[in-house]
Amino acid sequence: MAVGTWWQDEQSRDASDARLRGQRTAMLAPYVTTLATENWEAAVFTRPSRPLAAGAGFRMGRLEFEPSDGDLLVETFKNMVVPKFQAIPGFEGTSLFIDRARGRATVGVLYTDHTALAASRAAQAAVRGEAITKARFTLRSVEEFELAFMTMPEMP
Repeated sequence: MAVGTWWQDEQSRDASDARLRGQRTAMLAPYVTTLATENWEAAVFTRPSRPLAAGAGFRMGRLEFEPSDGDLLVETFKNMVVPKFQAIPGFEGTSLFIDRARGRATVGVLYTDHTALAASRAAQAAVRGEAITKARFTLRSVEEFELAFMTMPEMP
């Protein structure tokens, strides 16, 4: 299970974490036995045009890179990966979350439904292979999920 929230700035995120830590644990207790909270920079993202329905597809890749290559990863994702992902049928949105100090990142891609998610595997793998060569990162895992719930607050 993966749950994500977005905050305008670090101060808002930290204040929210202090207030919601107990509620988060109680809410997820029926589903998980361990809980990890991590903070990432949302380096690049494209939003879906609308909230997606339950059953939409989500693919997440976990990456590692040399911290000195963080800017290269962001630049490659923004200028090469995003346009190629947008050309894949069923694509709805993508994000690159990065922890520059630890040399870790996650890439998430949303698709309209499970059929589009499955059909996108080869195309997304080809883009990923090209990005690995250019941005010098190591792919640690690729995971697929079914979207259960999504909200999209207004962006400032």
